[in-house]
Amino acid sequence: SAWLTVCALWVAFTRRRTVQIFLMALSFNGLLLAAFGIAQRLLGNGKIFWFFDSPNPSFFSSFIYKNHGGAYLDLTLAVTCGLGGWYYLRGLRRLEKSNPSGVLAFFATCIAVSVLTSYARGATVIMLVFMLVCIAAFVIHQLVIPSENRKPIVAIVLILIFGYFLKTGFEALRSKEAWDRLRQGVMREDLSLEMRERATEASLEMLQENWKTGVGAGAYRYVFPIYQHRHPELVSHGSRRMFWEHAHNDVVQFPIELGIGGMILIAAGFIYWFVALARSYFWENPLSACVVFGLGLMVGYGWWDFPFQCPAILLTWCALWPTAAMWARFEESGART
Repeated sequence: SAWLTVCALWVAFTRRRTVQIFLMALSFNGLLLAAFGIAQRLLGNGKIFWFFDSPNPSFFSSFIYKNHGGAYLDLTLAVTCGLGGWYYLRGLRRLEKSNPSGVLAFFATCIAVSVLTSYARGATVIMLVFMLVCIAAFVIHQLVIPSENRKPIVAIVLILIFGYFLKTGFEALRSKEAWDRLRQGVMREDLSLEMRERATEASLEMLQENWKTGVGAGAYRYVFPIYQHRHPELVSHGSRRMFWEHAHNDVVQFPIELGIGGMILIAAGFIYWFVALARSYFWENPLSACVVFGLGLMVGYGWWDFPFQCPAILLTWCALWPTAAMWARFEESGART
């Protein structure tokens, strides 16, 4: 499904306007999911969509698993920030009195608040890293652009407004609990990260014995018990037996299941898109740069969780590679002409 989606986008999206509409739809989708998740935090009754019992009590927005909800919102955050940066720079070039960059910055703020209140620690770390880099890039840009185009008062006012909104949103949504959970994970005050590290160690043993042919797509859960019993701490926790459906490490699980042949195909696809992006100097375009940076952070997130086992994240992540490549190409050809 992911491969066919990528092919459909590469063939069908022949104009920059089409890519722009697609990215705006993703950004607006992220805003709606963020608003829905925040509403659940404020008015929730313990049921998903307020009517259905969730098989997983730690759901967020429309996602059964809060970590997947936070990771998907991180992807939409990257798209939203990229669009905001592109509109802002275009407004400077065209000397526009107004543009949608401020509205998109508001969208990004709402999405960032929802990621924090999802209590997904890994997604929160990714969000904080991404936002800090974007803010640093904005400050550096303000310092290097010509003085006649610099608008420090506008920048300061925007930062104060969005900072106040963030503070108010965090207080209303009891963000202290989210920060406490993040601190507990970083300081190793609970066993979640430790157990995932031990599962990764057992999975690496599994990879060493199956790296050539793999165990088959989706077969991890059936083969891992052989290696799980070599690590008694992974078998049971107290009186509860543990079942590892995923490795909680997609970077290790994919080569375990697909083997070297499958990973060569994936690596070839990644190299193809990266070369296409490099040829178009994607780092000079704020939209492509933000999207690629967000996609790279998601791979890093996959080292301690399994975001790519969620179809929404996998399809969106794959679809954004050709989208970023096409946007960079359209922008470069427009600049030359």
